[in-house]
Amino acid sequence: MMAPQFDFYNNLLSNAEIRTREYWGHEGCSFCEQLENTGLSIWWNYGFDNTSDENHHRPKHFDKAELRGPWTRYEYSTQLEFSYMILKYHEYTKADIKQYIPFIESCVRFYFEHYKQIYKENTMSEYDENGKLFISPSTALETYKNTVNPTDAVSGLRAVIKKLCGLPQYVDCAYYEELFSHLPQIPTVDIYGGKCIKPADFWSGCINFEIPELYPVFPYEQYGIGRDNLTTAIHTWNHVPDGQKDYISWHQDGIFTARMGLTEEAREINTKKMQNGPRRFPAFWGPGHDWVPDHNWGGSGMIGLQDMLVQQCQNTIYVLPAWPNEWDVSFKLHLEGGITIESVYQDGTLQYTLTGEDTAQYTVIDCLQKQRTD
Repeated sequence: MMAPQFDFYNNLLSNAEIRTREYWGHEGCSFCEQLENTGLSIWWNYGFDNTSDENHHRPKHFDKAELRGPWTRYEYSTQLEFSYMILKYHEYTKADIKQYIPFIESCVRFYFEHYKQIYKENTMSEYDENGKLFISPSTALETYKNTVNPTDAVSGLRAVIKKLCGLPQYVDCAYYEELFSHLPQIPTVDIYGGKCIKPADFWSGCINFEIPELYPVFPYEQYGIGRDNLTTAIHTWNHVPDGQKDYISWHQDGIFTARMGLTEEAREINTKKMQNGPRRFPAFWGPGHDWVPDHNWGGSGMIGLQDMLVQQCQNTIYVLPAWPNEWDVSFKLHLEGGITIESVYQDGTLQYTLTGEDTAQYTVIDCLQKQRTD
């Protein structure tokens, strides 16, 4: 099911690159949030001059390059998410991803070409005073508007480029190491008695219900179990603004909490998330924020459930990292490196089997046993 999604973007790469050259005169692909099958924005976001909807009416003086819809204006981070997904697909399956490398490189090229050009037009320099890319005007997902260095884009670029630096069979690693040195840090602030990840360095307002400040936890795997600054991620979660948390639709709260090892919250959220939908077919959830059936609802629920069962950080496998001690379970899941884990947890005892090549290189941690020992 994943390859057709990758192919969708890959097949439309030329259009997205032509779009960029036409509007801004530089290289790289610019896939907007919410696409037509042409690779261009849906009309509802781009806007028309013959609609009375003020959020989608397109005045003649409006910048032809940008979307009129306020939610998706300046949002290009979807292409980073798919780039990272392709790179993770390679890690899980060991499949050859040569055909997708031009798409990934073009996604990265857009961010550097685009924001260096804008910054130079205003300051005569391509990078800021610290030699870092200045990502603005932008948006943190659809939620925090008119941002500088939005966390979803910053963490996405850092994750994608770091992966590229380890793929000499596909790219010039020295080139991407140089690009990585110009990336801004993930925005943080000391507040509420600890360090929190910010949605961006700066923003003007908030119009939606997402939590971009936790994108370094998921999907980009820079904070979490087995990684540095787990306490920062948890502190951030504990101080997410009122109204931003939810379990419905595409909300990733069940994934975030599982990735941080917050068992009780992961249990509560994912139990709600995976309840039967209110229709004849149990998996017909929604509408939530969008439509029926809401495949995002079930998709985010499946990821949250799987992350409660097993997580991986390099060669360390964490089994039942956010699983209630009193729940018996059996499962079989794929891990990175082309291996699988098959496990049974019953009456407080865990048994597991790793299958694949060179399984001896992996360390398996029974998280429930560790909790009981601690």
